[in-house]
Amino acid sequence: MTRAQKVMRLGLSFSRTPILPTVLLALMGFNVLSHRKARTSQSAGAFKKLWTVALLAAAIGGCSGQTVARTPMAPIGMSLAEAREIVGDFERRHAELTPPTPLSEPKSIDDAWEILRSDRLDLFPAGTTYLAGRSDLESRALGAQLELSWGEAQFIIAHLLGTASDELRRAVWQLRSRRAAGALSGEEEQRLQEIGATLVDADRTAEALSQVASEHTARGARGARALLEDYPKDYVGYRLAADYYRMRHDWQKFDEMIAQLEKLRPQSTGLLFLRGAAELQNRGDTSRAIELLNAALEDESAFTRARVHLLLAHRSIGSVHREYSALRSHAPHHQVVVWAGPAIEFAQKVAEADRVERERKVLEREERERTDLEREEREERRREQLVPPR
Repeated sequence: MTRAQKVMRLGLSFSRTPILPTVLLALMGFNVLSHRKARTSQSAGAFKKLWTVALLAAAIGGCSGQTVARTPMAPIGMSLAEAREIVGDFERRHAELTPPTPLSEPKSIDDAWEILRSDRLDLFPAGTTYLAGRSDLESRALGAQLELSWGEAQFIIAHLLGTASDELRRAVWQLRSRRAAGALSGEEEQRLQEIGATLVDADRTAEALSQVASEHTARGARGARALLEDYPKDYVGYRLAADYYRMRHDWQKFDEMIAQLEKLRPQSTGLLFLRGAAELQNRGDTSRAIELLNAALEDESAFTRARVHLLLAHRSIGSVHREYSALRSHAPHHQVVVWAGPAIEFAQKVAEADRVERERKVLEREERERTDLEREEREERRREQLVPPR
């Protein structure tokens, strides 16, 4: 089974998600050639610079509104233990890139709630550890939701890494074609080697994230089922179950859970989020998804997970950058900001430069047309003057 098939089976292929469908080859050159020594460095900063190539790269292709078909990839076949080790290293590196926070060592249920609201990969482990073994309803529900949110955060990064990998493969193919034709420069050969190395790392990390994410979602699902058994009339169990079925793309079960939520708490923020995310993933209705996710954020502005899905719902680089800026302002240490930020900022600069260039060409064309018209008018007057009077 390919990684793409695994993600689809686990329910978070984001096949209808329009964000960031292509990676600018210019961005590859911008990052890979500038940071070719990053692979030998052990620092998180160097690691991040290298991964900028593979993570959530530019959204310029999204302006067309078309998604890129995923390229089938042979399964890597890593063990679960190896996957856990790779993901653990990835999350530790993310923690190195963020400043210390008291939430790294939660001391109360309120701290655990703040971790959930933060939607941060580096804080989920501390939150679930703190809640482990607590038997009250609130702690059990919060622990299950943390597991589901943790899994989804990993799936999102895995999917976007995979999308970037597909573009890197295209770049490798183009460069190898140039090499076969004897037209590859020394700089391009170096770029080919760096992109190839980055591609291997991207594929391995995406595979590892997908495997480990499935563990978290399975634990969250077990927690949701247990809560439904113990509290069959409580809102929270149905909300957790709906979240799980949404992530698995089991829309029949999802609709059943949503029907229960609408009876129990029809105006809840969680219901708005679930319906918004489903509109995006199941129906591809980005307008309706954006409307519902914005409504959820109006109810609870600290709902970081809803902000991430809102960013995923947009197509154009301008709107993606706007939502990214809002996410960065709200959660500057979120993994999407830390890892995707440089690529999105670069894409916005490229798009702005392209807009300025288009406007310049329009002005030049208008100036040429005006000049040509004036010249024709002068020529016409000159011809009239040369015609003898009758």
